[in-house]
Amino acid sequence: MGPAEDPAGRQRRQNVRVDVQLPIMLRMAGREAPGRTRDVSATGIGFSTRLPVELDQRGEVTVEFDGWRFAKAFIVKFVKPILAGSQVGVQFDELTQEERERLVKQVFDVQRAQLQDQRRR
Repeated sequence: MGPAEDPAGRQRRQNVRVDVQLPIMLRMAGREAPGRTRDVSATGIGFSTRLPVELDQRGEVTVEFDGWRFAKAFIVKFVKPILAGSQVGVQFDELTQEERERLVKQVFDVQRAQLQDQRRR
């Protein structure tokens, strides 16, 4: 059982994670590649990439929120091989209180917009 799992093996999260595709630019090991998020939380993001990735690797990502460009260093916490590369989960490095609050607001804004869009269907 890992530190983020309960006895039944389910994930426990301190921050809500929202499934959303936002444009990103990745920089790792001297390489740069565009991409899209799979999910976003106040502490990190999930994405797929064709770049070679290893656990505990460091890099930097720029996330394009609506009206806000957020650039931050990260550390890779999850890697799963997929057909077209890797599915990756990263944790942002040392967020300031202001960055954390802005991320929480952005994540909730995205979640709210998704819920409103679903209600219109």
